[in-house]
Amino acid sequence: MTGSLPPETDPPEVPDTPAETARKKRTRLQALAFFGGIATAILLALLVLGLVGGRMYLLSDSGRALVTTFASGQKIGRFGRLNVEGVRGDLFDDFTIDRVTVTDAKGVWLEARKVHVDWSYWALVGRRFHATTVTADVIRLIRRPEVEPSLEPPGPAPLAIDIDSFSADVELLEGFSKEYGHWKLTGEADIPRTGTRTVAVNALSNSRDGDFLRLTAAFGGKIEEMRVNLRASEARGGPIAGTLGYSPDQPFSATAVVNGEIVDAVVRTGDFTPLIVRGRYGENGARIGGFVDFAGSDLLRPFISRIGRKARFGFAAVPDPRRDGYQGIAWRLQADNINSHARGMIRLADRSAPDGIQLEVSTPSLSRMLERPVAGATAWTGVFKGDASVWTLDGAATLNATDLISYRAARVAGPLDIQARNGRYTVDTDLTASGGSSAGVIGTLLGATPRVQLKATRSIDGAVLLERIEARGQAIEITGTGGRNLGGALSFRGRAAITDLARLRTGAGGSLGGAVTAIASRPDAPWRLTVDARGQRLKTGMAELDRLLGATPRLQLDGAFKAGQLEIEPVRLTGAAGRASARGLIGGDGSLRLALDWTAEGPFGVGPIEVGGTMTGDGALTGTLANPRADLRAHFDSVAAGPLNLNAADLILSFRRGNDESDGRIAMTAGSKYGPATASGNFFLGGDRIRLTDVDLNAGGLAAKGAIGLSSRVPSSADLTFTARPGAFLATGTADGRIRLTEDSGQASDSAAVVTVRGRNVRLAGSTYVLRTFDLNGTGTLARLPFTLSADVGGTIPVQFNGAGTYSRQAEAQTIVLRGGGRVRDIAFSTRNPAVVALSGDGRLIRLDVGVGGGVLLGELRQDSNAAILQADLTSVELGSLAADMRGRVTGRVALRGTGDDLSGSANVTLQDVRSIDAPRGLAIDGTLNALLVDNSLSIKADVRDEGAVTALVDVTLPVVATAAPLRLAVARTRPMSGTVSIQGQIQPIWDLFLGGERSLAGQVNANATLAGSLNEPRLNGRLDLTEGTFRDTTTGVRLANMTLASRFDDTTALIQTFNAGDAAGGTIAGDGRIGLRQGSDSSFQLTLTRFRIIDNDIARARATGPLTVTRAADGKIQLTGQMDIDEARIEANVPGSTGIVRMDVVEVNRPGGDPVADAQARSRGVRIGLDIGLRSRGGDIVVVGRGLNVAMSVDARVTGSIARPILTGNANVIRGDYEFAGKRFVFDDQGTVSLSTDPARIRLNLSAVRDDPALTATIRVTGTAESPKIALTSTPSLPQDEILSQVLFGRSASQLSPFEAAQLASGVASLAGGGGFDVIGNLRELAGLDRLSFGGEASALTVAGGRYITDDVYLEIIGGGEGGAAVNVEWQVRRNLAVSSKFGGQGDASLSIRWRRQSRVPGTTGTDRRPNR
Repeated sequence: MTGSLPPETDPPEVPDTPAETARKKRTRLQALAFFGGIATAILLALLVLGLVGGRMYLLSDSGRALVTTFASGQKIGRFGRLNVEGVRGDLFDDFTIDRVTVTDAKGVWLEARKVHVDWSYWALVGRRFHATTVTADVIRLIRRPEVEPSLEPPGPAPLAIDIDSFSADVELLEGFSKEYGHWKLTGEADIPRTGTRTVAVNALSNSRDGDFLRLTAAFGGKIEEMRVNLRASEARGGPIAGTLGYSPDQPFSATAVVNGEIVDAVVRTGDFTPLIVRGRYGENGARIGGFVDFAGSDLLRPFISRIGRKARFGFAAVPDPRRDGYQGIAWRLQADNINSHARGMIRLADRSAPDGIQLEVSTPSLSRMLERPVAGATAWTGVFKGDASVWTLDGAATLNATDLISYRAARVAGPLDIQARNGRYTVDTDLTASGGSSAGVIGTLLGATPRVQLKATRSIDGAVLLERIEARGQAIEITGTGGRNLGGALSFRGRAAITDLARLRTGAGGSLGGAVTAIASRPDAPWRLTVDARGQRLKTGMAELDRLLGATPRLQLDGAFKAGQLEIEPVRLTGAAGRASARGLIGGDGSLRLALDWTAEGPFGVGPIEVGGTMTGDGALTGTLANPRADLRAHFDSVAAGPLNLNAADLILSFRRGNDESDGRIAMTAGSKYGPATASGNFFLGGDRIRLTDVDLNAGGLAAKGAIGLSSRVPSSADLTFTARPGAFLATGTADGRIRLTEDSGQASDSAAVVTVRGRNVRLAGSTYVLRTFDLNGTGTLARLPFTLSADVGGTIPVQFNGAGTYSRQAEAQTIVLRGGGRVRDIAFSTRNPAVVALSGDGRLIRLDVGVGGGVLLGELRQDSNAAILQADLTSVELGSLAADMRGRVTGRVALRGTGDDLSGSANVTLQDVRSIDAPRGLAIDGTLNALLVDNSLSIKADVRDEGAVTALVDVTLPVVATAAPLRLAVARTRPMSGTVSIQGQIQPIWDLFLGGERSLAGQVNANATLAGSLNEPRLNGRLDLTEGTFRDTTTGVRLANMTLASRFDDTTALIQTFNAGDAAGGTIAGDGRIGLRQGSDSSFQLTLTRFRIIDNDIARARATGPLTVTRAADGKIQLTGQMDIDEARIEANVPGSTGIVRMDVVEVNRPGGDPVADAQARSRGVRIGLDIGLRSRGGDIVVVGRGLNVAMSVDARVTGSIARPILTGNANVIRGDYEFAGKRFVFDDQGTVSLSTDPARIRLNLSAVRDDPALTATIRVTGTAESPKIALTSTPSLPQDEILSQVLFGRSASQLSPFEAAQLASGVASLAGGGGFDVIGNLRELAGLDRLSFGGEASALTVAGGRYITDDVYLEIIGGGEGGAAVNVEWQVRRNLAVSSKFGGQGDASLSIRWRRQSRVPGTTGTDRRPNR
């Protein structure tokens, strides 16, 4: 194509020629050399500048201060830390330090002043310190240092030391050498990092001329090249001897020569030679021996207790004739508590043992050697191979009678190997125990044969690493591995678990375990420790703790090992109903600084104590592990200590040493309904003993002060005084006493004891028994405490006792022996032989030999946690002493025996003249009773007879639950039973014996039945017929006469074919139907009452007509239900026996047989039949009388409760009636109501009555109860209450009354005010049977008027005395407002009068009552 330019392209590359390539290469090298030279020059310049500048800085004051700060605190091996003060001069050439000190845990033990050093720092380049001279004005050794234990393996020193000359004045103070010494010290030293070290020391005493010490030595290289030349002498003793622990008052000398051929060393102090070493060595071998006696030196005294007083040793080396360059070696060390020997070959060329050296070390007591419980006889045997840098010790260890971390085993054995390689050490072991004890927590976890496998390594840099661990016991497992990463960090990860908590405690179970992790970022960094463990189906066997923890509690710990201490941050325990945590420090020296807090949700229960709500607490744990101090605080919402309920309780527990050397103090404050509750005291702890002093308790009516000590939870010492008043613990009465126990030597036989307790009318809260009198006095020892006892106990089983006894104790065994006599109810008893009660551990023994009511009772009970034996022999024993409601005599034997869940036994008893306490003596029965208990089955056979009047045969087999541990015998209500029952004859003796009391039944019975099924679901087949029957309930007054019953039982139903009876007063009752025998079964039994007297007692009498139905509730209880009409009823408001005279409460003291109150507390006997019956009466057939009342009422009421304890509720309305007050009649209106009850104190009145008199209309309102009515009186026209009474009673003003009338008026006013009092005139009127009685006139002419209503409207009155003589007055009330009166005098005079007044309506009424007044 024309006219277009060709495209542009890059010119082709032309390759360089060889010359150009070489030139470019030289150019790059020259540039590199140039810039490298510049960089090197700059670095050299910076180095020179740094060295010069650094030196110039260190020569300045701030530089020297920096050096001083750096040097201070540096550790000097095992001897403490260095402290430097006042550095002056050129630190790189010639300098002076004003003061140098070395301190240990107790403070400064070495001090040097004006230390001058002339040295060359260039030698440090070769890791060598070289000084031309080192001098000090004085070096003062104040005391012996506290040398730290060596944890570092031997190795080369970090720096060689070369001192051409050193000199100083040295002062040895008494704390260092027992005697002051002043010495001039000179010498030189060359101590390389490795190889032969040489030292020359020359010391001359400035305080005692002629005393000296000279030493030249070369050591640390080959053994044959070691040289020692020592000479020391103190002619009269001195500080050198004191420094070594010997007496500074005895001549002392020491010589030692080691020159390549001989070894000769002797130390003498006085006449005693504690050390001799002699022998020869050279190219042909060596033989060296000697002994050391550790006596005489307090510095060496620990060796005596650890290994024995003397130790002998020997060493031998002999060339091997068969191998050139080999030498056989052997040594032996013998002492009381150590024995060691070795034998083998070494190669001289490299000082190694390629073939091994046999080693054996043994000790009769490792615990003695280590001065702490570890093991008894212990041995290690093994083989050493290698040289000084790389070697192995392969062997096995055996420890007998070990005692490690509270774990004891007969033997622990296994391989124990140690390996060293150029400063790295490894321990590998596999130990197994045998014959281990399971005592304690650790023993239970480990079991008899635990095994531990571990491998641990210590690196050259000092890092300790647990590479592997595996430990297993019967209930614990620990596994884990450790490692180190490329960055140098150390780590350990493993798992720890308690695999079976059932091993720890009976009733416990489940497991607790989790991960354990420890990490250190570098060898010198702190270890971070974490633990995260959880429980699995965990239970402790303690119900309260299990509730708090739950089945899966979690335990978490975060901490760090830092600077020799464990920082806990924090440890947490989280459970289902509580949590606890702690944080703080545990120092390497055992110091503690921990803060605690916890929260838990109640209610809590510990023994008799119950704590409700939420418990919170905090505290601090300080001190040391050996001597900890704790201050704890806890708050409880509520605390129940038996019957005492406390609220807002605060508890403070302080573990701090008190002024009285006590270990701490406890104090509690709380509130209660009895007032504030406080308790405090100081406590002393010591093993299984605890002692409380300064005790001050005041809570719930109980106050105590003094001190008490417990040993193994048993009182061992005490000095307590106490008083008890009505409150939480006592319902009534008072008690006080003093208990003094003094323990001299910890033995009960050495302890004096005085016990005095006195109580009067004491009834414990919740108890029906009253200790009317109680006196206990004892003086002796805890081993044997004789005492006297007098007691009078009232209640359901009243007992009187007077006697003496002895309490004794030996270790855990306690025994009470009692002698005396008294009465059980009204039956006398006395001990024929002392009664014994013995307790020891879980075992108990009770033995009785008592004469009772002319008979004999022998009994013995032996029981422990696994077995029980009971036997009782009765010979003509009065039955009333055993059963409150029975009388008669019993003879026979009862025996029970068994172990664990098995209990068997028998009873063979003869009964004579047995009757109910309520029955007459003529209704007694005789019989036999035989029972056999075996395989949880109780067979009972009874034959009861009454001289032909009645015969009863029983043969039944009942299922029971019978165990010996615990001792228990109970009928199993759901298992099958069987048997037969037959009764013919008079039923009254049988009824009174088993079901009597407030109800009685008589009549001819014919009953035969077979039993089957279970108690919950019985099956009964047979018949029950009764003729000529009589039943009476003394509580209600119900009576059944001429009773006949025909019935049969068909498995689960009782069929009542006929039932008829009368009430002996014209009323009848009849019925038939079915009654279910099982709980919840249907019943259709109906009774028909016709004017039947349903109640007839001191409170009420009533007849009723209507149907009643017998039902059986779901709980099995029988109940009468129905609705009845009241035909007639009369209710007495008067309390039986009321006389109007003030009554006094009389308490009979020391009443034989106990308190009469007990009768009221006794439970009623017999079948309980419930009531739910409606009552109604519309026609006023119910009358309430008494206390001036005479009221006809209509009723709508209900009777509930039971036949034995009926409860009447409902309301009654007034139909008509009147109320008599002070002899005057008030007519009720029909608006009044009465709330009914079986208790007169609960009959509530709301009545209003009116009386019309010529002068006024009086209205009286009656409220309150029938037992204590309240009366209010008003009038029209309105007058004061006393004036109204005066007009009503006497027809004239109160100011016109005679003294007798004024007294009657005062009594009436008191009655209106509710005061009652003694109504003289009223009582005389009632005694005479009059409706009215009044006194008039003056004392000189007294008149007496008394009258009675002949009919409701005709009143006859006779008047005597006075000036006019006798008279008769007759009054006829024609109408309410019209009356005709006629009076005849004793002197023949007569009068007729007509009285009329206008009718007025009573305020608040709607109608008029036309009936006349009284």
